Amino acid sequence: MTVTPVIKVAVPRPIYSTYEYSIHPAQETPCIGGRVAVPFGKSREEIGICIQTRIMSKRTDLKSISKILDTEPVISPNMMNFAHWISQYYIYPLGEVLFSMLPSFLRKGKPLRLSDSNRWELKDLSFENKRAQSQTNLFFYLKENPGASTETLVQEGFSRATIKTLERKGIICQAATKTDYLSQIVQPKPTQEQKLAIDNICSYLGTHQTFLLEGITGSGKTEVYLQTIERAISKNNGQALVLVPEINLTPQNLQRFRDRFGDCGILHSSLPPKQKLDEWIKCKHGVSRVVLGTRSSILAPFANLSLIIVDEEHDTSYKQSEGLKYSARDLAVKRSKDLGIPLVLGSATPSLESIQNQKLGRYILLSIKSRFGPANLPKIEVLDMREENQIDGLSHSLIKAIRGCIEKRQQALLYINRRGFSPSVICKNCGYQFQCADCDAKLILHHSPKQLACHSCERTYSAPTECIRCNSNKLIPLGAGTQRIELAIERMFSDTGVLRIDRDSSKSLKSLSTLLGAIEEDKPLVLIGTQMLAKGHHFPSVTLVGIINADAGMLSPDFKAPERTAQTLVQVSGRAGRGKTPGKVLIQTYQPNNPNLRLLVEKGYSNFAEQELATRSQSKLPPFRRLAIIRSESSDHKAAHRFLERYRDKILSTSPEEKKSLEIFGPLKAPLGKIENRYRFQLIVLADSAQELRDSLWQWVPSTSQRNIKWTIDIDPNDAV
Repeated sequence: MTVTPVIKVAVPRPIYSTYEYSIHPAQETPCIGGRVAVPFGKSREEIGICIQTRIMSKRTDLKSISKILDTEPVISPNMMNFAHWISQYYIYPLGEVLFSMLPSFLRKGKPLRLSDSNRWELKDLSFENKRAQSQTNLFFYLKENPGASTETLVQEGFSRATIKTLERKGIICQAATKTDYLSQIVQPKPTQEQKLAIDNICSYLGTHQTFLLEGITGSGKTEVYLQTIERAISKNNGQALVLVPEINLTPQNLQRFRDRFGDCGILHSSLPPKQKLDEWIKCKHGVSRVVLGTRSSILAPFANLSLIIVDEEHDTSYKQSEGLKYSARDLAVKRSKDLGIPLVLGSATPSLESIQNQKLGRYILLSIKSRFGPANLPKIEVLDMREENQIDGLSHSLIKAIRGCIEKRQQALLYINRRGFSPSVICKNCGYQFQCADCDAKLILHHSPKQLACHSCERTYSAPTECIRCNSNKLIPLGAGTQRIELAIERMFSDTGVLRIDRDSSKSLKSLSTLLGAIEEDKPLVLIGTQMLAKGHHFPSVTLVGIINADAGMLSPDFKAPERTAQTLVQVSGRAGRGKTPGKVLIQTYQPNNPNLRLLVEKGYSNFAEQELATRSQSKLPPFRRLAIIRSESSDHKAAHRFLERYRDKILSTSPEEKKSLEIFGPLKAPLGKIENRYRFQLIVLADSAQELRDSLWQWVPSTSQRNIKWTIDIDPNDAV
């Protein structure tokens, strides 16, 4: 019987199997990790990745590949191994994992090459032209996106005339194609604690070790990163990857890294497609020696990666919530082990998982307990809202403190993690609360534009004038969001600048950069924002932080909520007093005697974390056990429930030896039981080890499929309810 040479191909579909294709005798054999075009289904053609070659098959009905797209791998051997591990750990189709590693242009089959367009960077950082807004906008865009091409700038709405004007004025210039990566400024002398951390990390260059760098807010962790990177990239022409949790942190960080190293690579999801491809290629070929990126950059290729740094390692933004639900921090641990290089996890409020790993001897703890320079930690005061008079959610004590701050020509930051004007609208007559017609979610009142909005499905409704149940016009907005606080502050302090930073006001990096630029002008200002303002920013003129509603997270049924709330309170508080003037933090609460809050304020985050770890241990919850959530959704609520019942029964039907410590809860209605008219249920699965958890969940997955049912598996989820 004739045998035919075939290859195995993974395609970007939610399918757990790979496919065999024959090779035409006249064709060369594709390289492993290279892209191929293959027929798929009845009439479609797909771009796939070749994962195996030189397989001999007796089958005669195999389709032939249509075209070989790459002569060299776009997925290197070590990244291919990494992809296989990710697929197994997160129980996710290999083809989807592989294509998550590629820029969109490569996923579409376009050639692997740099664009020919001119690329631009800032030459004069002191530019200011308030009359020519288009020039100012271009300046701030390039501050965020150095190296953007002419084509990218035009796509973003900038005219070629504006580009030429700034070039003629000497504000921008064509980006250099090569960088010597010598420090552009003199390194500041590190403190004793910083030096100890730098020397410890650098002693492991060339070998694997994970370090937990626990430094209080404002302690100078970034300087530790900078000096460690300098040594890492100067050794054997190495590269360094620095992960930050949010895109909005990238511009400020990038400028500091560029001041030190010259040109730096940047990778995040908001880059225009061509620029992202260029950055990816420069990273792959070792042109970019220092790369800053958000979570997806952990999937990028490197020629000689020598050091990985994860800043704010505790941040939940490192966990992908859609599609491949990976944790960039956890993948950084795996990748650094595979490459035999050091990993630095930095935070003022480390995750309980990292603290436990340090206790078990897996990580080395490095501590920085003092702020850098003359700055001291702010004084924290708890305000009992049961005894406070208030206006629109602001206590008189906080209003008085804001007034004093403005009179001293300083800046205040008000934190409330709620967008919109009010989180609920209620009828005073019958008690009805307005809800989304398509979701199990209360509607949020927005002021500008005036409307009700569902933050689950983004559907909007006209602002009501009467109750839809009893026709009463006695409608009351309950609670406060960022817009309500903004309007209240503008009324009280009409002569003072007020800036609101949330997802509604900062829908693009351009608008966010403009807002951040205003903060840096060092004028009296009141900043109002959500978690976008809580992380990593350095605002030296902010001397007062007001936390509007500290109770929200403490009352959640999610066992992870106290940890997240404590981290946020510490991080937000850390924005105060980072300059020469001492800072103050006022925390508004209706539960001033809440034991978690008291412990955090009086004893600090480390003591809080110890107590929370003890509670988790007693309850047999992560990080002492492993957790997964299997979710289903369907327009048919019975079908979604039945699907999980079958999954549960399949797992439980395994032999006792295979189940061991396994516990399954559900199917349960999801916290939001309906979104966009689709009903949602979940199974909660706990096991003593990651291996036992994965083995149990993999048993049914490859054969699991059902029409009209969408299902996902979330390993190590952020939200545990």
